[in-house]
Amino acid sequence: MLARRLVIALAVATASCATAPKREPSRSVAYAHAIEGSVGDVVSVEGEYAGFVVVRACPRAVAAVIGTGEVPFEWLRRPDDASAREHLRQRVLSVLTNIKSLHASGFGVACRERAAFVLYMADYREVDDAIRAMGQWMANERLHGEVSIVVEAVPVITAAR
Repeated sequence: MLARRLVIALAVATASCATAPKREPSRSVAYAHAIEGSVGDVVSVEGEYAGFVVVRACPRAVAAVIGTGEVPFEWLRRPDDASAREHLRQRVLSVLTNIKSLHASGFGVACRERAAFVLYMADYREVDDAIRAMGQWMANERLHGEVSIVVEAVPVITAAR
């Protein structure tokens, strides 16, 4: 009798699990923080400076900083070399340690050059500091290459409710 009750209980439990659809949480993008400031907070003037150029009229970026030196970014000479790309990323990020809203970086479409190192920040109020730091670094190192600055909120993947 006990064995029969266990079989019935097991059958009921299995049937209820089989009939209830298993829900996997869907993924959607939510933003942890809104963009801080506004494009009006960026006051850097487009033009030529000692060792670099600031471009403000970029299609996707709020600004681009282009080093005018004679030493091209190493990754541009060897675009398929992951270590060259990572080396540049580490150098750039070490220059921008005071930029708190910097949340991503990568390589992509440039404003004027053939390709750019792209910074993603979430605060327009920090863009001028990033422009200044990148320009000074590129001028000091006599570098030639583009760093584009894009302002967008920090994406966070969360489970849908």
